[in-house]
Amino acid sequence: GETKSANRLRPDTIMRISESIFVLDAKYYAYSTYRTVDTLPTAADINKQVTYGAYAAGRHPGTRIYNAFLLPDDLGQAAPFRCLGYAKMCGAERHKPADKEYESVLGILVDTKWLLTHIGRADRNELAAYIREKRAEIHTAEL
Repeated sequence: GETKSANRLRPDTIMRISESIFVLDAKYYAYSTYRTVDTLPTAADINKQVTYGAYAAGRHPGTRIYNAFLLPDDLGQAAPFRCLGYAKMCGAERHKPADKEYESVLGILVDTKWLLTHIGRADRNELAAYIREKRAEIHTAEL
């Protein structure tokens, strides 16, 4: 028979800003339409995202790795982002909060209009700062 190679894992977006790497999954999830838990990323999505983070951490030791799902939404003019919370990989070993930060995957609503008007501009720093802030809040809560 014919041999085919399996699809390699590839995250949607990787941003490198200073000494940090942001692994972002920007697939469309129907949460913004239905607002139900079953329209959020699944356990398989979370596990895959954590795998991306682990790979990045292995390739770039000592670099802070941030993991997030970006979900499109209409947030109006209040703010371009809203954090829904975070998820961790099922069965993940217990680490000190600062260890393996990539195991916590943030769920962030992103205003679609903001994204379309800011894409490709230096405003990616605004998204990075928001992700850092929310991850720090999680870190504090885990202590």
